[in-house]
Amino acid sequence: MENHHTSLIEEIVSETHFQDTHEHLPPETKRIEEKSLGKLDFSYLFSHYLDSDLLSAGMPVADFERFFSSTVDIEEKWRLLSPFYKYTSSTGYGKCLSKSLKILWNLDGINHSNYERLNRLLVNQVQPGFYREIIRGKTRIDQVQINAMETVFGSDVYRDDPTDSELFRHDFCTLKIATQWDLSVLSGLLGTEIKSLYDCHEAISNAFNRYGKKAVSIKDPCAYWRDLDFFSVTDEEASQIISQYLVNKSSVSAQQYNAVGNNLFRHALRESQQYNLPVKIHTGFVAGSNHMNLKRVKSNLEHLCSIITDFPEINFVLMHITYPFQNELLAMAKHFTNVYVDMCWSWIIDPISATEFLSKFLVTAPNNKIFTFGGDFIPVELIPGHAQMAREGIVRSVYQLLQGNFISHREVEVIIPRIMHENASNFFSL
Repeated sequence: MENHHTSLIEEIVSETHFQDTHEHLPPETKRIEEKSLGKLDFSYLFSHYLDSDLLSAGMPVADFERFFSSTVDIEEKWRLLSPFYKYTSSTGYGKCLSKSLKILWNLDGINHSNYERLNRLLVNQVQPGFYREIIRGKTRIDQVQINAMETVFGSDVYRDDPTDSELFRHDFCTLKIATQWDLSVLSGLLGTEIKSLYDCHEAISNAFNRYGKKAVSIKDPCAYWRDLDFFSVTDEEASQIISQYLVNKSSVSAQQYNAVGNNLFRHALRESQQYNLPVKIHTGFVAGSNHMNLKRVKSNLEHLCSIITDFPEINFVLMHITYPFQNELLAMAKHFTNVYVDMCWSWIIDPISATEFLSKFLVTAPNNKIFTFGGDFIPVELIPGHAQMAREGIVRSVYQLLQGNFISHREVEVIIPRIMHENASNFFSL
């Protein structure tokens, strides 16, 4: 009987397509260009997230930098990698790579006998249309929401890219115009020099006028650099700080800088309401190595209460299950009408905790308030493995609930399509 139940759940999960709510994919044309310039080899598959595990496992920084250098041959790269890869192959990041290799090229992991073959397969695959083939053909994803890295670290707020618009939607990034405001970015949007807080507000309004109807949501990743206490700051207070900043930038403290950021972010939220844009906010674990401020991470949800309560008409999507403080997120989603949960990234950070979180969520909060997959990747080649891990986690989670009589067989058939596809489709009007 247990096998029958598991098979039923596996069949439904396998046949149901995902809506992918979060990726960092560069344009496909950029990947093709990098290939043509000889800047692509198998180390690329380790360049996002698994690179952090390699450092955590003890890979020397000098070897790490050589491994990702475009001037080092693949034989040397394998020599640098192999002593530490064996320690990371069992992590969520490592399992994601292994599963992707199996799905894409029927390879059983990477080892000394196949890394050269993997390198050829990877390079040969990069050609026009390979994104769609991997996303639709190999992974059964209907649509992907992209948070472009150039909007995080560059001067853009939105990737205005019409390429394959039927497959891709894009976030509007508020980082450089609000929470980590940059006058050069704001002046570019205004079309002239920034001389006041009013000019900053005008620049933000211009950005929304330009991209508000195109964007699928707002995304802000400022939790990497500051806390999320967006307490209200009056225009008068913010104006004084801006005036001081324009005269002497170094005279403005970090606290004052963030106060202006709060004012600008709240202005951006008011602008977003005109376009009914939900707001995605990074919470929880931060990527990378040896720099996480756990005290700040632990306070993410407490700090967010100010804007969640001050903007009840805006829906906030809290990302990455706020790992490792996911139980607090359950309470937030249960209590606040306008709080939704995105499980993006979580299946590869900690697959067991992600499975437990989904089980708890489904018996704690309304099941229309969760989105269960976002690969959160730059390399498209790693999305299939992550999606497979998410499917396996959903099967385990739902089976546990069915076995414990928390849900019925009839509910299983309704809930699985809802959490994998329908919730995101309805919420983001896809």
